[in-house]
Amino acid sequence: MVIAGYICVSPPVRSELSITAEDHGAPFTGLMILCPSKARELSLCTPGERGLHAKYGLVVQPTPPAEVSLRLECKVFEKAPFDNPLFPRRLPVDWPFEIPISWPMDATSNFNCSYTRTGEGTFELDLAFIAGPDDVQLVASYLLVVTIRYDEPLLPFGLLTRNVNATDVGDLCLLGYNLGKHSRPDTPESKKLLGEFSSCDEAVLWQRELLHIPPPPRPRSHVDSRLLRVLPPIDGFMDPGEWSDAGKLSLSGGSVDLALYAKNDNNFLYVAVDVTPSQQAAASSRFEVRLYFDVDHDSAWVGGRDVVYVYSANPSYSGSIRYSEECRLNFLSLGGDYSGGYSKLAPCLTPLNEPGAMRAHYHEQPTGHWVVEMKIPLRGEGGIMTEPGQVVGIEIGIWGGAENYKDPGFYVRLPTQLIDLALAS
Repeated sequence: MVIAGYICVSPPVRSELSITAEDHGAPFTGLMILCPSKARELSLCTPGERGLHAKYGLVVQPTPPAEVSLRLECKVFEKAPFDNPLFPRRLPVDWPFEIPISWPMDATSNFNCSYTRTGEGTFELDLAFIAGPDDVQLVASYLLVVTIRYDEPLLPFGLLTRNVNATDVGDLCLLGYNLGKHSRPDTPESKKLLGEFSSCDEAVLWQRELLHIPPPPRPRSHVDSRLLRVLPPIDGFMDPGEWSDAGKLSLSGGSVDLALYAKNDNNFLYVAVDVTPSQQAAASSRFEVRLYFDVDHDSAWVGGRDVVYVYSANPSYSGSIRYSEECRLNFLSLGGDYSGGYSKLAPCLTPLNEPGAMRAHYHEQPTGHWVVEMKIPLRGEGGIMTEPGQVVGIEIGIWGGAENYKDPGFYVRLPTQLIDLALAS
């Protein structure tokens, strides 16, 4: 009875699951060719070219017992945003863990998944597209999340079992026709080159442009920065009443919940970001928070104008980065440590001029969360370059530290579109 009680209340045992998509001969995996009617009208495909399945190989370690019944669950999320390619939400291509964990739309109902065993611990997953194949709005890049669960017997005859589960993600690219047959839209008639794309995102953007598919509407978040009445000490501690006069916006995505607080006077914007990782995320005292400002609110990164403010647990990497082509990678990167390939960060990073303008603290109680406080100038070379009463776009980047290279931690870029931040006048 003691053993059974312990097993029943203990958390599920986690196994390892890996996903490999079938090779379609394209530079990206998990490819589906839909051939919608709009593409056929442009002579880009024929109905017979429709391929409404994508196959993946699954490997589960340790190998589940042959006699257990697996419970397989597939979730499909549309990645964001294809309507605004100037604001990428993915890590640089040289970062090995490109798993976005915030997505705007659950598209699971458009698909059906099934599996067959192919060997000891190996399975073939068939992801079938069951929605209308002529809906060009479904041309997009998706994230496939697969979870396998089973009851592992601990005693003979199933008298005592424990739940085992494993989850992994894979890419899914839903295109409107066979891109291998057609040239890019900007290819001259004299050069009939095949379309070559480095990613599904690039191919989807091209197809949406060629088929004149309007971007899907995305909700925008809004927060009013209120007029400063209580001067907060920038120390990473949100004492009672310290931010009661600030505007507040709550956001959630992937592995974190956060609250953004903002208030300003005529010279400074005061911001607090309270980040709470979920139980599945590895809470760590190594973290980074970035505030990206689209100063002119034009949904484009403008050189010498837009700016990101970086708080890193490593003080050497805290400060601001003004966007430029030379500093684009440093501007967009979100990875915390910046060792190795990120050694060129220093020339792009400008420490905040005023001492004590950026502080954070890792709070172990009650749940393990981080508070980052910033005092950001509105004007000048190190400021946002704006005035009270203006509306600027803001985006939040969060990185949770890994303890080693095999455990990448997590990152989040919130929200799926910019936040409208209205500065008090």
